[in-house]
Amino acid sequence: IFSPDGRFLFVQDLGLDRISSYVLEEDAGRLVLHEETSLHPGAGPRHFAFRPDGKYAYVINEVDSTITGFAYDAEKGRLTSIETVPTLPDGFQGENTCAEIAVSEDGRFLYGSNRGHDSIVVYAIDEESGRLTLVEHADV
Repeated sequence: IFSPDGRFLFVQDLGLDRISSYVLEEDAGRLVLHEETSLHPGAGPRHFAFRPDGKYAYVINEVDSTITGFAYDAEKGRLTSIETVPTLPDGFQGENTCAEIAVSEDGRFLYGSNRGHDSIVVYAIDEESGRLTLVEHADV
């Protein structure tokens, strides 16, 4: 997805556990690698979302059922990891993978889908730090 200002394109690589950012060289009509952000091994980053104010971004990790939050430096186009939290409730033993992630229009909540647990995890987003606080797991 593009950064809120449209200057950078972010691409999640599930197999390499990283997010790459690119800039568009309009005159040449090509994308140029800008930076790579590594995630923990086995994460499997799938979908990516910015908070509406552009200060924070989040990726849902399909393989290990986690969400990683980042502070976003819009000037440099740089992601800095804040934390990684689970999408599953404590004690869940079944198979699960994750898919979609979304941030509410007001930037207060984050939603992530669990395939296997059949739920949506809901986190509140702290406006000052970007950190997440579990609200609930809603059954679907």
